Amino acid sequence: MSQSSLLSLRFLLFGLVGLSGVGVQIGILGLLYRLADWTYFPALVVSVLVAMVTNFLLNNWFTYADRRLHGLALLWGLVSFCAACTIGALVNIASAQVSYHAGVPWFMAGAIGAVAGAVFNFWSTGRMTWKDGA
Repeated sequence: MSQSSLLSLRFLLFGLVGLSGVGVQIGILGLLYRLADWTYFPALVVSVLVAMVTNFLLNNWFTYADRRLHGLALLWGLVSFCAACTIGALVNIASAQVSYHAGVPWFMAGAIGAVAGAVFNFWSTGRMTWKDGA
């Protein structure tokens, strides 16, 4: 498979995993904010972290199947993935907070935040976690 085909396939898979992460984030946010009666900010932060771990596991299994991490490398991969996603997570949280305080419904604000960090996360995690030169 050519380098550009692999990049396109990875980007597509990363996007699909990211889309599932938006669902995880909104689901956890809803459970904590609406059902458990947490305030918005802590519920948002926990939902972002849960989505980040879920996305790592799915990307390791699907997006980077040819570079799949196992054993101790899986743990270090999770650490590097979370480190690589930190800026994206901060963009996510800041965008959602600003949107929410501007009157956007909580679930839409969460989705806006989730989408805001996605492209940066594709670039940074591919290089840091799976050592993808593409």
